[in-house]
Amino acid sequence: MSPQAPQLFFGSTELSDSLNPGDIIQETLRIYNNGTEVLRLRFSSAESWLSFATSQQNIDPLDSLDFVVTYNSVGLVPGTHVGSLNYVSNDSHYGGGSIPVMMHIYAPDISLSLTAINCSVPVGGEAS
Repeated sequence: MSPQAPQLFFGSTELSDSLNPGDIIQETLRIYNNGTEVLRLRFSSAESWLSFATSQQNIDPLDSLDFVVTYNSVGLVPGTHVGSLNYVSNDSHYGGGSIPVMMHIYAPDISLSLTAINCSVPVGGEAS
C-alpha cells in the first residue's frame, strides 16, 4: 500500500431495519478513512425503496463521514426486501463493492372491536 493512500473502512458490513407499512426511516452508515489521502467514494443502488446522496463523498485523512440512507416502505408489500448499496472509491484495495441492505415490512395489524350489533327483524320473522 502506498504511504499516501486513502483507506476505506465501513462501520457496518450490512444495513437492515424493520418498518411498518407506509413508514419512511433513516439509517446512518459510518464510513472511515484511515489513510493519509482524501478518500473519494460514490454510491448507487437499483432499489427504488432506498435513497441517499449520489454525489461524490470526500473524507479527509483520519476522518469519518456519517452517510444517511433512507428506507421507504410506501407502496411496498409486507415481507422482506433485499438489495445492495453499491460503491466505488479511490482506495486501491477497495475500489468497489456492495453493502447488503435488508428491509422487513411488517404485515398490517388489523383489529376490529365490535361495539354494537344492529339487527332488523321483519314482523313475524326470527333473529338468528
